[in-house]
Amino acid sequence: MQQHDYALDIAINSILENEGRMYAYSVDLGCGEGSLGYILKSFTSWLVGVDSNPHFLNAANNLGYYGELVLVDILNYEVPIESDSLFLFEVIEHFPRELGTQLLEELLVLAPTKFIMVSSPSKFADPWQHKSLWTSEDFFNLGFNDVYATPANDPKWGEMLVAVRRRNG
Repeated sequence: MQQHDYALDIAINSILENEGRMYAYSVDLGCGEGSLGYILKSFTSWLVGVDSNPHFLNAANNLGYYGELVLVDILNYEVPIESDSLFLFEVIEHFPRELGTQLLEELLVLAPTKFIMVSSPSKFADPWQHKSLWTSEDFFNLGFNDVYATPANDPKWGEMLVAVRRRNG
Protein backbone atom coordinates (compact mmCIF):
# COMPACT_ATOMS: atom_id res chain seq x y z
CA MET A 1 0.00 0.00 0.00
CA GLN A 2 1.31 3.44 -0.87
CA GLN A 3 2.20 5.80 1.95
CA HIS A 4 -0.55 8.32 1.26
CA ASP A 5 -3.34 5.74 1.25
CA TYR A 6 -3.81 5.82 5.03
CA ALA A 7 -5.04 9.43 5.07
CA LEU A 8 -7.34 8.58 2.19
CA ASP A 9 -8.61 5.47 4.02
CA ILE A 10 -9.84 7.57 6.93
CA ALA A 11 -11.54 10.14 4.69
CA ILE A 12 -13.28 7.55 2.52
CA ASN A 13 -14.49 5.52 5.47
CA SER A 14 -15.79 8.63 7.24
CA ILE A 15 -17.64 9.91 4.15
CA LEU A 16 -19.24 6.53 3.45
CA GLU A 17 -20.25 6.11 7.10
CA ASN A 18 -21.90 9.53 7.01
CA GLU A 19 -23.80 8.58 3.84
CA GLY A 20 -25.43 5.95 6.02
CA ARG A 21 -26.29 3.40 3.38
CA MET A 22 -25.22 0.09 1.93
CA TYR A 23 -24.71 -0.05 -1.83
CA ALA A 24 -25.88 -3.07 -3.81
CA TYR A 25 -23.40 -2.98 -6.72
CA SER A 26 -20.23 -0.88 -6.64
CA VAL A 27 -17.54 -0.42 -9.27
CA ASP A 28 -13.99 0.57 -8.31
CA LEU A 29 -12.62 2.07 -11.53
CA GLY A 30 -8.82 1.90 -11.62
CA CYS A 31 -8.76 -0.37 -8.57
CA GLY A 32 -5.03 -1.02 -8.91
CA GLU A 33 -3.85 -3.59 -6.39
CA GLY A 34 -7.12 -3.30 -4.48
CA SER A 35 -5.68 -1.55 -1.43
CA LEU A 36 -8.94 0.34 -0.79
CA GLY A 37 -11.20 -2.65 -1.44
CA TYR A 38 -11.39 -3.49 2.24
CA ILE A 39 -13.16 -0.19 2.95
CA LEU A 40 -15.50 -0.39 -0.03
CA LYS A 41 -16.46 -3.99 0.77
CA SER A 42 -17.85 -2.77 4.10
CA PHE A 43 -20.35 -0.57 2.25
CA THR A 44 -21.42 -2.73 -0.69
CA SER A 45 -22.91 -6.14 -1.34
CA TRP A 46 -21.08 -6.62 -4.66
CA LEU A 47 -17.76 -5.00 -5.54
CA VAL A 48 -16.25 -5.00 -9.03
CA GLY A 49 -12.65 -3.91 -9.57
CA VAL A 50 -11.61 -2.57 -12.99
CA ASP A 51 -8.02 -2.00 -14.07
CA SER A 52 -5.87 -2.26 -17.19
CA ASN A 53 -2.89 -3.83 -15.40
CA PRO A 54 -3.12 -7.63 -15.03
CA HIS A 55 -0.45 -7.67 -12.31
CA PHE A 56 -2.47 -5.19 -10.24
CA LEU A 57 -5.62 -7.26 -10.72
CA ASN A 58 -3.78 -10.38 -9.61
CA ALA A 59 -2.75 -8.60 -6.41
CA ALA A 60 -6.33 -7.35 -5.92
CA ASN A 61 -7.63 -10.89 -6.44
CA ASN A 62 -5.31 -12.18 -3.72
CA LEU A 63 -6.84 -9.73 -1.23
CA GLY A 64 -10.29 -11.26 -1.75
CA TYR A 65 -12.41 -8.10 -1.47
CA TYR A 66 -13.74 -8.06 -5.02
CA GLY A 67 -16.56 -10.26 -6.27
CA GLU A 68 -15.42 -9.64 -9.83
CA LEU A 69 -12.30 -8.22 -11.48
CA VAL A 70 -12.31 -6.84 -15.02
CA LEU A 71 -9.18 -6.36 -17.14
CA VAL A 72 -9.91 -3.34 -19.33
CA ASP A 73 -8.86 0.28 -19.67
CA ILE A 74 -11.41 2.27 -17.67
CA LEU A 75 -11.94 4.53 -20.69
CA ASN A 76 -13.37 1.48 -22.50
CA TYR A 77 -15.37 0.08 -19.58
CA GLU A 78 -19.14 0.14 -19.87
CA VAL A 79 -20.59 0.90 -16.45
CA PRO A 80 -23.23 -1.74 -15.65
CA ILE A 81 -26.73 -0.31 -15.52
CA GLU A 82 -27.40 -2.15 -12.26
CA SER A 83 -24.48 -0.50 -10.45
CA ASP A 84 -25.43 2.15 -7.91
CA SER A 85 -22.01 3.53 -6.97
CA LEU A 86 -18.73 4.33 -8.73
CA PHE A 87 -15.34 4.98 -7.17
CA LEU A 88 -12.17 6.40 -8.78
CA PHE A 89 -9.42 6.62 -6.18
CA GLU A 90 -6.16 8.24 -7.25
CA VAL A 91 -6.90 7.65 -10.92
CA ILE A 92 -7.93 10.92 -12.54
CA GLU A 93 -4.53 12.61 -12.10
CA HIS A 94 -2.97 9.93 -14.32
CA PHE A 95 -4.89 11.28 -17.34
CA PRO A 96 -4.22 14.49 -19.25
CA ARG A 97 -6.68 17.20 -18.14
CA GLU A 98 -8.92 16.98 -21.24
CA LEU A 99 -9.24 13.20 -21.03
CA GLY A 100 -9.82 13.24 -17.27
CA THR A 101 -12.50 15.90 -17.66
CA GLN A 102 -14.15 13.92 -20.45
CA LEU A 103 -14.17 10.76 -18.33
CA LEU A 104 -15.72 12.51 -15.34
CA GLU A 105 -18.30 14.33 -17.48
CA GLU A 106 -19.34 11.05 -19.13
CA LEU A 107 -19.71 9.32 -15.78
CA LEU A 108 -21.73 12.20 -14.35
CA VAL A 109 -24.04 12.36 -17.39
CA LEU A 110 -24.37 8.64 -18.09
CA ALA A 111 -24.82 7.71 -14.45
CA PRO A 112 -27.07 10.41 -12.97
CA THR A 113 -28.58 8.09 -10.36
CA LYS A 114 -25.28 6.68 -9.12
CA PHE A 115 -23.24 7.80 -6.13
CA ILE A 116 -19.78 8.80 -7.40
CA MET A 117 -16.63 9.35 -5.35
CA VAL A 118 -13.30 10.51 -6.82
CA SER A 119 -10.00 11.23 -5.09
CA SER A 120 -6.85 12.98 -6.20
CA PRO A 121 -3.81 14.52 -4.52
CA SER A 122 -3.65 18.32 -4.52
CA LYS A 123 0.03 18.35 -5.54
CA PHE A 124 2.06 16.62 -8.22
CA ALA A 125 3.91 13.94 -6.33
CA ASP A 126 5.08 11.88 -9.27
CA PRO A 127 5.72 14.01 -12.38
CA TRP A 128 6.40 10.87 -14.42
CA GLN A 129 2.96 9.41 -13.78
CA HIS A 130 0.76 12.38 -12.85
CA LYS A 131 -0.49 14.26 -15.89
CA SER A 132 -3.06 16.63 -14.40
CA LEU A 133 -3.66 18.47 -11.18
CA TRP A 134 -7.20 18.80 -9.80
CA THR A 135 -8.64 21.34 -7.39
CA SER A 136 -11.82 21.52 -5.33
CA GLU A 137 -13.10 24.14 -7.76
CA ASP A 138 -12.59 21.75 -10.69
CA PHE A 139 -14.77 19.12 -9.03
CA PHE A 140 -17.48 21.62 -8.06
CA ASN A 141 -17.52 22.97 -11.63
CA LEU A 142 -18.08 19.44 -12.93
CA GLY A 143 -21.13 19.00 -10.69
CA PHE A 144 -19.84 17.26 -7.59
CA ASN A 145 -21.84 18.11 -4.44
CA ASP A 146 -18.99 18.13 -1.93
CA VAL A 147 -15.21 18.07 -1.88
CA TYR A 148 -13.35 17.05 1.25
CA ALA A 149 -9.66 17.69 1.85
CA THR A 150 -7.51 15.74 4.26
CA PRO A 151 -3.77 16.18 4.78
CA ALA A 152 -1.80 13.35 3.22
CA ASN A 153 0.66 11.43 5.36
CA ASP A 154 3.45 12.51 3.03
CA PRO A 155 3.66 16.32 2.47
CA LYS A 156 4.73 15.84 -1.15
CA TRP A 157 1.12 14.81 -1.91
CA GLY A 158 -0.35 17.94 -0.32
CA GLU A 159 -3.93 17.21 0.59
CA MET A 160 -5.99 14.30 -0.61
CA LEU A 161 -9.14 15.69 -2.24
CA VAL A 162 -12.23 13.50 -2.16
CA ALA A 163 -15.12 14.65 -4.38
CA VAL A 164 -18.63 13.26 -3.94
CA ARG A 165 -21.63 13.40 -6.28
CA ARG A 166 -24.79 12.11 -4.68
CA ARG A 167 -27.50 10.34 -6.58
CA ASN A 168 -30.11 12.41 -8.38
CA GLY A 169 -32.72 9.69 -8.33
